[in-house]
Amino acid sequence: MAWSILDSVSSKYVDRTIISTEDGEIARISNDYGATVIPRPQELAQDNTQTEPVMLQVLDTIKMAEYDREDGLQRPDYVVLLEPTGIFRRKTDIDNAIKKIVDEGADSLVSVYENDVFYWEDDVDPINGRHIVKALNYDFTNRPRRQEKDWEWIENGALFITKTELLQREKCRLGGNIVLYEMPKFISCEIDTVWDLKIANWLIQQKEVLGELQK
Repeated sequence: MAWSILDSVSSKYVDRTIISTEDGEIARISNDYGATVIPRPQELAQDNTQTEPVMLQVLDTIKMAEYDREDGLQRPDYVVLLEPTGIFRRKTDIDNAIKKIVDEGADSLVSVYENDVFYWEDDVDPINGRHIVKALNYDFTNRPRRQEKDWEWIENGALFITKTELLQREKCRLGGNIVLYEMPKFISCEIDTVWDLKIANWLIQQKEVLGELQK
């Protein structure tokens, strides 16, 4: 979490860094690293809570406290979402992504890395119980070389940017004219499991990774 806060407060385009939490320890750490803490209602602090309702609750809280006050902030044009599970970002990624969505006049942005894996699907026929196996992203009868294939893009969870108006209207972080922000695969690490944490701990000890994060 501290990594994401530091990334945000270091941005020259982010006006305010906000953490939504119901946890006292998280709130203390957030304050220590320079973020504003907005209390999260218990109903939005469940294991199955989606992210968008939390983002909207934050916007509503700010509106009640600050919109239309002479000394308060106006409604932000964009919301930048930095999920704590996507910890690896280069120093310039947030600002470059903000610049991209503004320059291209887009409505939302998602960070991605290029896929380089051939995907297969294994379904079961509900009538006869037989497996139905098929390739999803290539023709196996005309197998391309990896360096020649037009690959897909994979979300890496590092950052999302959404126009505030779109988020409040659609209640979704992505929509309208969506643009992609490419990041390197080797720093695209989301921490959702213990194994992911082990990988992240190993990555952060590699000088190549540290060098990339300083860019």
